[in-house]
Amino acid sequence: MQTVNKIKQLLKDKPEHVGLKVGVRTRGCNGLSYTLEYSKTKGDSDEEVIQDGLHCGFSFPHILVLELDSD
Repeated sequence: MQTVNKIKQLLKDKPEHVGLKVGVRTRGCNGLSYTLEYSKTKGDSDEEVIQDGLHCGFSFPHILVLELDSD
């Protein structure tokens, strides 16, 4: 819950953004790296999860389980 609250706090300073988008890009030694960015809209192919009022979009279909932990 601490992570969700921190992200909500960060989004208050960005009223044009609706949530976060998690994705994967091709780069790095293994060929893939995760991305995490603010999102203004939900993409047509994005999967959306709402956790405690926080909207998270997933733009890569193989991300099935994700746990954000800021501790």
